[in-house]
Amino acid sequence: QTTTKTVRQGSREREQSVSTRGRESDAQAQAQAQSPLLSIAERVTGSSTYPEKVAGLLLIMSCSDDVVKGCLTQVDLLQMIVDSTKSLSGNVLLMTLSFLKQLSDEPEFVENLHATGSIKKLMHLLLELDSKEDVHQKLTILELISNMGQVDRSNLEIAASHGLLPCLCSLAFTGEPWLATVLPLLFSMPSSGRKCRQGLWKNEAPKLFLTLLRNREWQQKALEALITWLASDGRIEDFLLGGEVLEKIVAALKDRDTLFALCHKMLLLCHRSPRLSIALSVNADLTQALVGNLVNTDASNLLSILRFLDLLYQHHPAPKKVVSRELLERLEQLTHDSIAGDMLLVKDKAKTMISTLQINAVL
Repeated sequence: QTTTKTVRQGSREREQSVSTRGRESDAQAQAQAQSPLLSIAERVTGSSTYPEKVAGLLLIMSCSDDVVKGCLTQVDLLQMIVDSTKSLSGNVLLMTLSFLKQLSDEPEFVENLHATGSIKKLMHLLLELDSKEDVHQKLTILELISNMGQVDRSNLEIAASHGLLPCLCSLAFTGEPWLATVLPLLFSMPSSGRKCRQGLWKNEAPKLFLTLLRNREWQQKALEALITWLASDGRIEDFLLGGEVLEKIVAALKDRDTLFALCHKMLLLCHRSPRLSIALSVNADLTQALVGNLVNTDASNLLSILRFLDLLYQHHPAPKKVVSRELLERLEQLTHDSIAGDMLLVKDKAKTMISTLQINAVL
């Protein structure tokens, strides 16, 4: 009897131990799937289930030499792997997507993946994933699509035709942690084809780009995207000429740091849109902000501001209204500054502007 009780007790303890280990393993796997801080390497080394180990092995092989990568980029294999993503989740899905992303720098991979029609399947998966629980998975798909777009811009148009742009704009308006991945994709869209531009317009991307003019990290890229878009879509010019939009542009440029960051790009924007130049030239607040910042000692900033003022002066319906005593005093001071080097260009520009203003005043 004593022996039997001992055996039963030991059996129960072993069962409890196995059950405890099982619960701990499940909890660990769940924590890995949910934690946004775990790196891919940690997920591979922490794999416990058979599917996780297989996905981890594929990911490791994708970092191998060209011979191994050549085998991994075969059309049949890629087709099977992409098809399998429908039934995957958590760590397994993330490592499988990371495997595909790791190979997306290979031109053959992009061609073969395109041949399988898998962009459509990846887009469906992207739209089905939850933005809160599957952050890493969605980011990995976006990075994969971005890499494919760098190899061939037509891949972005294909993705756009399957719902990429509504997803991108929605995530961008959400904010972090999406901006670092989503915004570069959005900024590349105006030069990626007509479908991409139509999708951007439908999802209010111009308003997003305008809002980003106040974001120190993204303001230059946002303005560059608008400049590129303006060259091929007349609707952007009409958008920029809207009363509220003009007010927001001027309000952004009244900030000293923003003005220095965007002044040279605003020149490009105005050169492409004479109508916008005229609209900005009659804005007294912008002129005052430009004149007020002519005390800066950085030659490149000063030169950009002078060129911008000169452009506005040329497009003003009544150029004499641009001329003020403060402007003339600032220009005169720049011609007398005893600074060599790049400031010589500033001096020459200031002298030229003074001559132009004086001639116009006489006439």
